[in-house]
Amino acid sequence: MPPALQLPDRQNWSCLGCGRCCRVHTIVLTGDEKERIEKLDWRGQNASLPQPWLESSSDKNSAAQPQLARQTDGACVFLTGEGRCLLQNLFGAEAKPRACRIFPFTFQPAGKKHIAAGLRFGCPSAASNRGRPLAQQNPDLQALAHLAIPPRANELPPPPVKPGCQLDWPAFLSLVHALGELLNDESVPLSIRWLQILAWTKTLETYEIVESDLPEVLPKLHKLIRAGVTAKDAAKGRPRRLTRAMFRLTAAQYARLDAPGETTGSWRHRWQLLRWACAFALGWGRTPSIQPELARVPFRQLDVPLKTNSSETEELLTRFFRIKISSLQFCGAAVYNMNFLEGIKNLALLHASILWLARWIALGRNREEPITEDLEQALTFADHNFAHSPGLGTFGARLRLNLLFDSGELAGLLGD
Repeated sequence: MPPALQLPDRQNWSCLGCGRCCRVHTIVLTGDEKERIEKLDWRGQNASLPQPWLESSSDKNSAAQPQLARQTDGACVFLTGEGRCLLQNLFGAEAKPRACRIFPFTFQPAGKKHIAAGLRFGCPSAASNRGRPLAQQNPDLQALAHLAIPPRANELPPPPVKPGCQLDWPAFLSLVHALGELLNDESVPLSIRWLQILAWTKTLETYEIVESDLPEVLPKLHKLIRAGVTAKDAAKGRPRRLTRAMFRLTAAQYARLDAPGETTGSWRHRWQLLRWACAFALGWGRTPSIQPELARVPFRQLDVPLKTNSSETEELLTRFFRIKISSLQFCGAAVYNMNFLEGIKNLALLHASILWLARWIALGRNREEPITEDLEQALTFADHNFAHSPGLGTFGARLRLNLLFDSGELAGLLGD
C-alpha cells in the first residue's frame, strides 16, 4: 500500500493562469524529458515545436545543462498569451517537465507510512487561498507525490532535532505536533505565539531529549511556556543597530527576484550584489532597486515594528506557517539540511522578513500600513526564495540566524 498523504487543512489551490511560475523559474531538463518533448506529435496537433526551445545554463560556475528557453519578455518558451502552458494545452499535463507538474506542491516523507504534502506560497493562488480545497484533489496529489518522492525515501530517518540528537519518526513527529499546537493557539496574538515558540526552542536546546520522556515532558513544557510567556514579555524598544543590519541582509535576500539569466556569476553581477549588501547593512537613504516590483523607499520607514494583530494578517500568516510545519518544509534536506531547532529559528526570521517586506510593498504603494494584498505579495516574494535561494543557506546567513537567536534579539524583530 502506498504511503498516505497528509494534506494541509483550510487550504485551497487551483492554477489561475497568472503565469508567474513560468516567468521566475528556470526549468532544467533531464535527458529523458528533452527526448520526450522532441518526440511529441506536434504535426498531429497542427503545431510545431517552438524554436529555439532549449538553451544552456548561463551560470559559469556550473556545467551547462539543457533548460527551457525564454521568450523576449523572459517568459517560458511554452507560455501562451492566455497564461497557459502550450505543452499541457496540446498534450496534457503529463507532457510537462517534472518540476512544472509538481509546482507549487511539496512532498516530504513523514515516516514509513505517510507523506506530508504542502505547497509554496511563491504561487499567488496559494497565498490568496483561491481554488479547490486540497482535500478534493487527493487522487491528483497522490500521483504527484509518487512522481516527487524517490523510491525508498520513506526509509530515511527524520532530520536531527539538534546536533547529536537523532530521534525515530514517532518521537520526531510528536515534536512537530507540539510545535504546531503552539502556533495554532489563535487565542493568543501571533507575535506572542512566536515568543512562546522561541522560548520552547531555547528550552529544547538545553534539555537532554530522551524519546521515552517526551509524552510526559511535552505537555508540561507547553503549560510552562504558555503561562510564562505572555504579552508583557513582548520585546520593547528598537533592536540594536547591529541586529537591524544583520536582519536587513537576510530580509533583502527574501526580496530578491533573480530572473533567469541574471545570476551569471559575472564580475558585474557580483559587484552589484556587493553594492546591495552594503546598502542594506548600512540602512542609509533609500532601498536599492533590487527588482521591478519593489519601489525605492526610505530605510528609516522600514525599520518600524509592524503590528500583526489584525484578523486578516493573523489568519494569513498562521495558515502559511501551519503549512510549513505540517508539511515539514522547515528542516532537513528540504531546507539546507537544517536540524529541527535551527529550522524553527529560520521560520521565526522568515516571519519577521515577511512583515518587513509587506511594509516595503505598502510604502511603495503610498500606504503607511500594509493591507492583505501587500502581505500576500510579500509571502509570494519570500516563499519564492525560502529554502531555494543559495544565499539563504550559506555559512554567513546561518551564522546571522544563530547570532540573532542566541543574543535574544530575534524576538524583537517579530512585530507587535
